[in-house]
Amino acid sequence: MSGAAIGVFCVGASEYLIAGLAPSIATGLRTTVAQASGLITVYAAVVAVAGPLLTLAVSRVERRSLLIGLLAAFGAANLLAAVSTGMTEMMVSRIVAAATHCPIVAMALVIASRHDDATRQGRAMARISVALNLATAVGVPLALAINTLTSWRMAFVLLALAAGVAVAHVVRCPRDEPATTARAEIRALLRPRVLVAIATTFLATIGGYATYTFIAPILTDETGFAHDHLWLLLLLFGLGSLAGSVLGGRLADYHLDRGLRIGLAVLAATTLLFGLSLHSKVFTAILLFVLGAAFFLIVPALNARIVVGTADLAPTLATSVNVAAYNLSIMVASGVARLAVEGGTGLQGLVLLSALSPIAAVALTAVGTNVVAARGGVARSFSPE
Repeated sequence: MSGAAIGVFCVGASEYLIAGLAPSIATGLRTTVAQASGLITVYAAVVAVAGPLLTLAVSRVERRSLLIGLLAAFGAANLLAAVSTGMTEMMVSRIVAAATHCPIVAMALVIASRHDDATRQGRAMARISVALNLATAVGVPLALAINTLTSWRMAFVLLALAAGVAVAHVVRCPRDEPATTARAEIRALLRPRVLVAIATTFLATIGGYATYTFIAPILTDETGFAHDHLWLLLLLFGLGSLAGSVLGGRLADYHLDRGLRIGLAVLAATTLLFGLSLHSKVFTAILLFVLGAAFFLIVPALNARIVVGTADLAPTLATSVNVAAYNLSIMVASGVARLAVEGGTGLQGLVLLSALSPIAAVALTAVGTNVVAARGGVARSFSPE
């Protein structure tokens, strides 16, 4: 695994581990579980807002040096979390770690794209997606195991050590080309088809995150699984996401826009089937794996559309904003899902409504394709101007 991919694994694990460690952190810092859980919202908000701004501010810094600095800051933030004695220190550590999230993932995606030719951009994006999937499927359960065996503080120490390993890998890499100017980054971001692609990312993923927000009560209350079996079911989802990322990379390389539309159609159909099969444990378990695969089937194409659409000018800011769009969709999906369930829609109704998200995203992909065609681009590659 490359240094950039290790860095992506680190920030991915860092984003989600609070959900499992919140009760232990609350006890250790003498606060409430609700306040400890609030660190999740703070992290997502900082990623969505500060991440792109930081990416723009450091646009002139050479990428290898910048990545080393960001990974070092991320590691230091996690060491601060490990020794925190109160919520103030913990909050500062999470804000610093979150600020590095977007630039680290964005540069990893850009670096991965530069190591493959134009016909393999989907697979390049898939490698980074796999690192994020591993962070969720392996990193978070591992953090919970560490908490059980030792302390929640050790989970943050290991994250800092992993960031150090990533730095050691990146240091051995050749210096990258100088980063572009802030003006070029903004021009690339403001291309209509790039803005459409970012909006598509937000719309395509919000339904999946809405379902995942309530996945535990869906599986226990609707389907009747025991709480003790949740870890195994979520592992099925995680394994499906890994398979979906790999397959999605090849689908994006087959035809970027058409591959995305196929992936969105598969996601919509799978979400509907999952919602209709919740009262069968066998079908629910099978479809949970398929749902994980379908959701991450679209991720390589969503990322590749940004990288390919800005490669001739400046891809880093647009890629960072696209990463922020994922986090914004998590925040919005969580709130919308909670309102829907509390408003009487019910858990099964929430899943069925989530299928509308990828259906609506298909319309946006058509808009993006038409913009390219109107300007003489190549639809297959979401070609730049």
